[in-house]
Amino acid sequence: MGKRFDLGSMIETVSGLQEEAAPQVRDINVITEEILSLKQTAGDAILSIGDRLIEAKGMLTHGEWLSWLEDRVEFTERTAQRFMRLAREWRNPTALSDLGATKALTLLALPPEEREKFIEEVHVVNG
Repeated sequence: MGKRFDLGSMIETVSGLQEEAAPQVRDINVITEEILSLKQTAGDAILSIGDRLIEAKGMLTHGEWLSWLEDRVEFTERTAQRFMRLAREWRNPTALSDLGATKALTLLALPPEEREKFIEEVHVVNG
């Protein structure tokens, strides 16, 4: 078995590459925009990966699916199931990137209309 997908490591790698190419003096507004852009990209990527996993699963037999998943894509079955569920049921990449995949999956327990209402509301977390 190969290494597993780690979104945090991927983001750190991408950020590190961008930092190496960036000039030494940077404006806080530029940095803010880059962070917001990367957050959006992360949300889009999760949904795109989920869509492609759904497509691949439809093409492969059950035995081929798990083998392909572990050997070629280096995902656990559980990770793939989470990404596919998000792709099926979650169409807002901005909210997904703001919440993160774990919280977005938790919110899938709510009916879609309640989920959208919850996302639109302001929530204060203490602690």
